[in-house]
Amino acid sequence: MRYNRVGNTDLMLSVVGMGTAQLRYVPRKQAIDTLCKGFDLGINWLHTAVDYDGAEAIIAKAIERSGCDNIHVASNAPGPVDEYKSAFESTCRIFGKDRLSLFGIAGIDYCEDVGHNIWESGGMIEFLRQMKRENRLDAIYCSTHGAPQYVEKLITSGWFDAIMISHNPLGFHVLSYYGKPENKEYEELLVNETRLFPLAEKHNVSLLIMKPLAGGLLCRGKAFPEREWFSDYELNAGDVLRTIIQVPGVCAVVPGTASVEEARENAMAGYADTEITPEKRAATLRTAEKMRAELCSRCGVCEETCSQNLRISWLFREGYIWNYPADAFEALTRLHYFKLHPQAELICHTCENKTCRCPNGIDIPGSLAKIHDSMMALRKAKLMHPLQEELDVMYIDGDIPARIIIKDIPQELKPGRKHTCRIWLENVGGIHWASFETQPDTETAVGLIVKLNHREIHTLPLYHDVPHGMRTYFAFELEAPVADGKYPLSLSLVNLTRKNEEMGGTLLFKDHLHVPDKPGTKPWILLWKYTKQKFMS
Repeated sequence: MRYNRVGNTDLMLSVVGMGTAQLRYVPRKQAIDTLCKGFDLGINWLHTAVDYDGAEAIIAKAIERSGCDNIHVASNAPGPVDEYKSAFESTCRIFGKDRLSLFGIAGIDYCEDVGHNIWESGGMIEFLRQMKRENRLDAIYCSTHGAPQYVEKLITSGWFDAIMISHNPLGFHVLSYYGKPENKEYEELLVNETRLFPLAEKHNVSLLIMKPLAGGLLCRGKAFPEREWFSDYELNAGDVLRTIIQVPGVCAVVPGTASVEEARENAMAGYADTEITPEKRAATLRTAEKMRAELCSRCGVCEETCSQNLRISWLFREGYIWNYPADAFEALTRLHYFKLHPQAELICHTCENKTCRCPNGIDIPGSLAKIHDSMMALRKAKLMHPLQEELDVMYIDGDIPARIIIKDIPQELKPGRKHTCRIWLENVGGIHWASFETQPDTETAVGLIVKLNHREIHTLPLYHDVPHGMRTYFAFELEAPVADGKYPLSLSLVNLTRKNEEMGGTLLFKDHLHVPDKPGTKPWILLWKYTKQKFMS
């Protein structure tokens, strides 16, 4: 593994790190196994945030299990200042340290937009500099999706050892958006190599690259179920990461990593003996260019030409988010696909005045038809968030009132098969959902109990607090019994004691898991195969 220095500090980071926002979507064992595999292969840093649904606590457990004492955690938080200071101390407590390697300002452009104190007296920068003077912090950084001219000001400000920005050969990512509806200028990835990278190198500011795989648009992920793929091309993750690492001015890439396979593939891209050849790099860039002619960058130009006044770029954004679901937590209810396009039939099908034009040559009606069909299917399967009016009546009463946003739980599994289940909940009661991880003095905390055939198979405590109006994920593995039949399955949100004893709660879900008979196979043969498999593993 190769390592690079961060700015003028003594901190050395592996050229590949691990992004942890996606860990909320996978079972905790998988999350910890993923991080430990990365550590085993030489990755020595991760990016996380205080609002990543308890990712900091998962990272702490992975570091403890691995026995590694040289893992650097780049955590960050937004504002306001008092909450920001509390987030720093909370991160220190979770990792059992008084000194952090990196701590930063999350979405610094957003923080400015909402008026948080960053630069003035008593602001975030002053606090971070004070932590550095007191030897409680090694390096200061920030993350941003701001426009190039904004990032230039950050680089030349002299306050940051590192800056985290998006970059990849495609030039955009799943969450890219057209700035007009938000009334702000947005990142322009295609100018980074010529405009920002040389400037950062000149000022010795390290660039940490997020979204290097475009949120899944460039290559298929290995952590989540595959849905629609909207391009005739795809790339290898290792080749994409090597292409970026090779660019002067890049300190490290930090792809989202949520499976052992992804950790292995990403880590190997940072090895000195696996550097990409000029021919392979050129081929990777050519393929990315072809993909730009098929995938919407959300530049917004087409919206000025559409005779139906469709919010085309936002329809594409919603389609990508739910078909490449690693970033689904960023979906915006106010810009829901079926709020922007409530009709069941795509408007393009009946449009007699197709004036829409894409500067990259995308067939807009044809591409939107694919998006629309996929969104109709996902909505029918209830694998995307509901509309606001649907949310308003989705209320489950009990000791811990909740709302189910998404429930990915199969009704049928073949004998012995496994499925990763996910449930996305919102706290709709007046009770603060506490976590043992963030509330060390509390006697009870909220958790999820999963029962199959009246037997408890999972007890999942929260890894973070969930205030009223906020949401959280639970993920767990469901393994079907080996004998056919219908098995009662239930999920309950409960108050847990530290001994995992239940103290009242709310029944969220009650149904049956159907395990169909396998034609031509006797149950005792299935049981023998299942037992043998368990024994061998």
